[in-house]
Order: sequence, then C-alpha cells, then structure tokens
Amino acid sequence: MAATAVSTLGKYELFRYGWTAHTAWVKLYTDADVLVDQQAMTLEHTVGMAEMTMAAPVVFDVAAETTDVSYVTIGYTTGTPLDIVFYTKTLAELYDFPTEGTLTISSWEFTVGGTYLLPAGRDDLCDNGWTSLVTWVKCYNSSDVLLNSQSLTFSASTGTGIMSATAPIVFEIATGGAAYYMTFGYTDGTDVVLYKRLYATTYTFTTAGRLTISSWAITLW
Repeated sequence: MAATAVSTLGKYELFRYGWTAHTAWVKLYTDADVLVDQQAMTLEHTVGMAEMTMAAPVVFDVAAETTDVSYVTIGYTTGTPLDIVFYTKTLAELYDFPTEGTLTISSWEFTVGGTYLLPAGRDDLCDNGWTSLVTWVKCYNSSDVLLNSQSLTFSASTGTGIMSATAPIVFEIATGGAAYYMTFGYTDGTDVVLYKRLYATTYTFTTAGRLTISSWAITLW
C-alpha cells in the first residue's frame, strides 16, 4: 500500500512553480499498484487562504470485479511522456467493486503553513513557487529597523526537494546594530515579503562588522 506523502518532485515543483500551475490529473490505483482510472484535476488557491482546493469534484469510473482500490496520486505529465507525481494519498479503507461503479472525491484541501511563512509567501508558494521570484534578503533589529539588504536567489533540487540559497549571505552591520531577524522576498512596485526568520539569538555589533549566513536550506514535510 502506498503511503500518504508529498514526493521529492512534488516538493521541488512547489518551490519552483507552485502546484496550481501544473496539477493536471488525479489517478486511482489498487493496492497492487494497478491503475484503475485517471481523471482531469486542477487545483485552485484563493489569495489569503491557507489551502489549495480542487476546482471540482472528481468521479472515477471503476470496472466490475476491481478489488482493493487503495490510493490516489496527483500530478502532471511532461512531453516525454513522464508522469510527475506530486502527492500520494492512501484512502481510508480498501474498496471492492463486484459490479461496475464510481468512486467520488467531493472535496480535497491541501493546507500550506509554517512557523516563518507569511501570507504573501503562502500565496506565491501555491501559485508561482519561490525560486523564480526571490531577489533579496533583509536584516532587521527587534524594532523592525532595517540594518542591511543583500541580493539573494534560491534554487530547488529535483533530487532532494530542498530549496537552498545559491550563495552565502553576508550582511554589513553598522556599529550599534543588533540583528534580530531576516526576511526574504521580491519587489513588485512594493516589497513583497515571503518569509521571516528570527535568529537563534540577537547579534549585537559594538563595532561595524559582518553577519554571515553560510547556507540556508528550506524543506517541506
């Protein structure tokens, strides 16, 4: 039986493109990994909401004498063709069809959240991904005063599903600066802040100096 999980490529796709941009189908399988049926599927996301949802219910057609219907997958197919599976969901129980029938998924929500994830970051993660958007990282003190800003880009790995900064980050901090947190995002008329990360401790600079973030990896569970 396939376990419920986001695949490595599903994590990569979320960071790189967002799921609403690519999700095209949902497939139904038996416990023996035999394909039962495939139906079109698209995901929607409303700005400000924490979920991606199906645009419409999905109705699978199941042939007679089909047993142990077990799980579904969502994803899309490239031109190879190659199925890119984002997510696998194990059904609550095994379903047997002694006669021809249907299996319906009326609704399905994919919740996106995280300790440091901001609302704009959630919206872009669902619809656009992050790696093509992020251009800067900024360092602030506890009073939200900007201490320094640097360029930043991320890349996502198809092999691990992890998004990482493409180079170390070096903040230039003036005398008296007390680095408390950093944000990353992009500018589209105004700054769009996607993510806010508090440091493990406040870094106080009695003289001017540098605060270096040697590496930064963001993972999905």
